[in-house]
Amino acid sequence: DTFGYYETIAGGAGAGETWDGRSGVHTHMTNTRITDPELLERRYPVVLREFSLRAGSGGKGARHGGDGVIRELEFRKVMQLSILSERRACA
Repeated sequence: DTFGYYETIAGGAGAGETWDGRSGVHTHMTNTRITDPELLERRYPVVLREFSLRAGSGGKGARHGGDGVIRELEFRKVMQLSILSERRACA
């Protein structure tokens, strides 16, 4: 069986001259919302292991940028994935 799933992942918004950035927000797309963990796990063969703010990732300037997020999925069956992203790092 095959399926498709598209998700926009939040990140940190940049700081400005007089304000700190916001953490864990969608700044690159409008009219989107991330799928609730319960729906994600019920509809697809995945387990959401972690969904949290990535503490300190917004930088240490005079005004801090917003922290990004960690969204770690465990796949319950073998599958092939495609990821469309930029400025991401894998451990």
